[in-house]
Amino acid sequence: MFVTSDIFDLKQLSTRFTGWEGWRENLVAGIAVHGPHWPGHQAMADFLLECARVSGVVDKMNVASYFVPGERRSRVIKVGSLQRLIDGKLAGAKTAASVLLEGDQPAPGTRHNTIFFGGSGGRDAGPQPDFIRSDQYSARFVFPLTGDHTASGAKLLELAAGMIGAAYGYYFVRDEICDPTGYCRGSVPLLDYGPRVKDEESDGVAWRNLSRSDRFWSVSPPILRDLYQVNLISERHTGQPLGQLGYLTDWIAAAPGRGQLRDLGGRRLIWSLTDAEVYSVRRLLDEAGLILSCRDRVYRDLPYARQPNAQPTSTAPRIIH
Repeated sequence: MFVTSDIFDLKQLSTRFTGWEGWRENLVAGIAVHGPHWPGHQAMADFLLECARVSGVVDKMNVASYFVPGERRSRVIKVGSLQRLIDGKLAGAKTAASVLLEGDQPAPGTRHNTIFFGGSGGRDAGPQPDFIRSDQYSARFVFPLTGDHTASGAKLLELAAGMIGAAYGYYFVRDEICDPTGYCRGSVPLLDYGPRVKDEESDGVAWRNLSRSDRFWSVSPPILRDLYQVNLISERHTGQPLGQLGYLTDWIAAAPGRGQLRDLGGRRLIWSLTDAEVYSVRRLLDEAGLILSCRDRVYRDLPYARQPNAQPTSTAPRIIH
């Protein structure tokens, strides 16, 4: 299993920060998705509510809100009123540009002894002033890790494709103390001043700038943030030859060990890989210029991937023109 926060020695760091002394691992799973066309606040709210149901946390949701461009703060509503928003019965939400649904549960060993989960989705800020937004959007949803977690991640990505028209996304796992929601946004907690934190921060800024810009849907070849165990791809990634690889779907099917594709319809697919497949395929995608950056990572279930110099060489984020 690839856990994005395994690059940090959290056990060692826990001895250096006040409030971390009782740290223990609390893994959170999540998805982040992007789409070229804002589906509207009703569809987004419906998607977030369905994510909560599928991940088994709907009864623990306690905060809901929506944001109207031009206002300084989001409008908080009761979680029970979210269905009214979905049904178009909240008149004040007609021009909403984002929706949020969140909850929490006790979790000893986290910074606040609480795991926060849920998600949000909204139109990305355009080049104009912040209250004017582009038509493209980003959305995310995180939830406590469960047994068959990759199946849950694949299901949420499938919902994103069908309910809000997402055209790219990924499923990831991260320790709660490393801010899983922030990872979706491209931010990183200040754990220390070491090179791994600086590298992740640099990668996050590069990804945030690219994914929220109009170039994200036109740059060639199309760029993945990274390669994960479960990925949502679309015609954007499969409808053009990708240099030496040719067409991505043909390349995946041409040899064993490159993962499995599941057609969702609407020219969208789920690309699932085992840890061993991610380990071998990731370098090839990086060499083809398809990954934003290919830093060292930890594969906790692959002993050979823990050998010195066995992982891909650290590289700065790819410069996108």
